[in-house]
Amino acid sequence: MPAPPPVTGRTPIRRAVNCGRWLCGYAAALLAANVLTASFGMVPVGFGQHATAGTLLAGVALMIRNVLQDRLGRIGVVAAVLAGSLLSALIAAPGLALASAAAVAVAELADMALYTPLRRHGWARAVLPATLLETL
Repeated sequence: MPAPPPVTGRTPIRRAVNCGRWLCGYAAALLAANVLTASFGMVPVGFGQHATAGTLLAGVALMIRNVLQDRLGRIGVVAAVLAGSLLSALIAAPGLALASAAAVAVAELADMALYTPLRRHGWARAVLPATLLETL
């Protein structure tokens, strides 16, 4: 009887666990962004400008979304973005729920629109412009 194949990162169970970790990280970044915004509101970001405190975690969520797109594909990441938008709407203060959900959806889908065509040129070449776009 042949030995069972070694357990590697390529087995379906390991891939699912790995994607689950990234999905949890994505949810945690969105949760933390909403908590920061609820706790601190607007904060100075330099040059006389202000932004919501949660904006500081937007880059983290966007980079995790890029990793998820590589692992789940576009359909899987759209489902994650929709779930993230719903999570943001549920967590945000009632007056900000719709704005929070819309901000997540628009930012993440814009990131995907830029990241997807640039990805074939390498991960760093795709992530940097996509993340810079979202900081505007």
